[in-house]
Amino acid sequence: MKRRRTWLILLPLVALLAMSGCGWLENAQVFKEENRAATEDGAQEQEVVLEDDLDLESSSAEQADEGAATAESDNLDANAENGAAVDEAPAPSVDTRRITLYFAAADGTLSPETRDIPKQEGIARATLNELIAGPQDESLLPTLPAGTILEGINIADGLCTVDFSSELVADLSQDTDQQLLALYSVVNTLCQFETVEQVRILVDGQALPTSIGGVDASAALAPADLL
Repeated sequence: MKRRRTWLILLPLVALLAMSGCGWLENAQVFKEENRAATEDGAQEQEVVLEDDLDLESSSAEQADEGAATAESDNLDANAENGAAVDEAPAPSVDTRRITLYFAAADGTLSPETRDIPKQEGIARATLNELIAGPQDESLLPTLPAGTILEGINIADGLCTVDFSSELVADLSQDTDQQLLALYSVVNTLCQFETVEQVRILVDGQALPTSIGGVDASAALAPADLL
């Protein structure tokens, strides 16, 4: 009887505990489901944030690439403009001086030929080198042998002394008229300068023979009218 009474007392307690346990399990299941839903929502929100971040990074990279391309294009355009400006820039002008050279004409006279050469301190030397080089006018003939070299030139007190290499005499024509034209092509060419009144011609530092072209070539010569 006593044991039976004990079971009768415990039975309602067990039933009560059973009912409480079911409620607790249900609450636990609900809490678990809520946590799972919250976790999934958080993951979705994180994925959205990550996608937004990726979009922002992609957009920034595209803008940076576009900016670099634009800058490079601008640099190319600027370089092209600068290159065009350089190409279009006129060449610097060179100061020149007009000189007169005397060459042999077909009729046995001296004929003047004018040309422009760069201005320079040794203008007389440059002029004689132009004379040695020969005429540009095809109707005129050279007066000095092609191998002649101007070794020295000096101007003092109106006298210009010029020193030629030995080719001047060695390769000079044996015709007296051609010799005379050779002498006075040098004299008349140099006497165009205001500081020159007479010319003395040397060969390897020595005076010319006394008679070339029928004149005393060893003396200082003034310009002659052989035109």
